Amino acid sequence: MGKRNPLDLSALGYSEMKDNYSTSSRKGAKATGFFILALWMAFVPSLSSGEDLSPEGVARAYARALFARDFADAYRFVSERDRALKSQEEYLQENLPFIGPAQAVAKKLSQYIEFDQAETEGQKSSQTVTLRGRIPNTLDPVLLDLMDEEREVKNVAAETKARLDRIEVLRETGEFPMREAEGEFELVQEGSGWKISAGWEEAILVRFGGEVKMDLPWDFFPLQTTVRAKPGETLQVLYKVKNRSDGDITAKARHIIEPESARQYVNTIQCFCFIQTTLDAGEEEELPYVFQVDWDAPEDLKELTVRYEWYPIEHFQREWDRSP
Repeated sequence: MGKRNPLDLSALGYSEMKDNYSTSSRKGAKATGFFILALWMAFVPSLSSGEDLSPEGVARAYARALFARDFADAYRFVSERDRALKSQEEYLQENLPFIGPAQAVAKKLSQYIEFDQAETEGQKSSQTVTLRGRIPNTLDPVLLDLMDEEREVKNVAAETKARLDRIEVLRETGEFPMREAEGEFELVQEGSGWKISAGWEEAILVRFGGEVKMDLPWDFFPLQTTVRAKPGETLQVLYKVKNRSDGDITAKARHIIEPESARQYVNTIQCFCFIQTTLDAGEEEELPYVFQVDWDAPEDLKELTVRYEWYPIEHFQREWDRSP
């Protein structure tokens, strides 16, 4: 299903960090996101001017964007053929950026990636670029601390500046942790430039659905009914749920993956189905499902379905009571 790319997000060590993608924390981050980005730009020069548009240059810029989880920037390097299969809105909804001060830290760290001479193979209209070099070691405790998204921050500006200053101190003292990395990227020529061939045409088509059972008076549906998932990618899908009754109700969702043979290849990272949910009368929420298709997914796995059935909590309590 494709080669593992050590410069992709799944191999940068971020998966080792806490996967806490609560809706409330993400909503709270939106208010400070633009401010943090502006603050970061005061410390790190922009790459938008004088970019290297060669296959090697595009691959390097794309790798930096992925490292920083700057998916809006990464998407602009994606080929038109892939864009026809996944809009920017869908891409940004599926992929989770860093939040809080970690966003600015990741941006800055991405500028310290050191690339060796790239190797390029291919024909006139398509190229394979292999990048080798050194990247900030985000598995090192000192960088893990700087990338912490869960720490309570009272003054975002002060905390962001303190973390960025700490990076400078680490570099000045020679304590900045780096590690070797290698990645391979496919590119196609479009007009006079080059774009990343993201391979979404060959990705697994994941369908999402949901329903309520036993007359549960809730509305429930996915905001995105299909996602193209490449093995190793960590993606998010949002569901919307609303209590239509005039009283609070507690319910729980049953998680179903079809066909059954595909279950072993879907890694569920975060799911509302893990716990029961209580909604007040008229209350509605967006519930995230974060998942990853395993690297070992077979070549002939082209489609699978993830769906949910919501039941009143009493249904599960009867099942629990019958359990030995």
